[in-house]
Amino acid sequence: MEMPSPNETPSEVYDTWIRELTAAKQKLADELYSVTAEISAAEQEKQNALKLSVPESLVEHIAEQVQASVDAFFDSAVDDNAILDMFDIELSMGYDNKVEICSIDMSSLNIPVEDFILAAFEDMCVIKASADVSALKS
Repeated sequence: MEMPSPNETPSEVYDTWIRELTAAKQKLADELYSVTAEISAAEQEKQNALKLSVPESLVEHIAEQVQASVDAFFDSAVDDNAILDMFDIELSMGYDNKVEICSIDMSSLNIPVEDFILAAFEDMCVIKASADVSALKS
């Protein structure tokens, strides 16, 4: 705090001092916010540095293969009458006069396997753009 001038009243002296302290407090709060943001960024970089690096084309290839497998399963379910019968939607009336679902046909259900796999890889790995999948096989 600076020395008060002889023309200032005690109230003005304290007002000046409070303004100076408030300005110092705001400056420290701004610095704290900045440092906190830097810490968060550093923690995120650390998490990414510890993740495995997986080429994007490999993740896409795996997702496509799994999707093809699910599609083939449901296609075979349509061909196999025993499995298809399990998936037909059947309703019945319960004793309390409520409609109950006995079974559900899921053969036409589109399961977004690729989305699930990509999300799982993104949680565990850093996915980088890469060349063709065939380059990874060698």
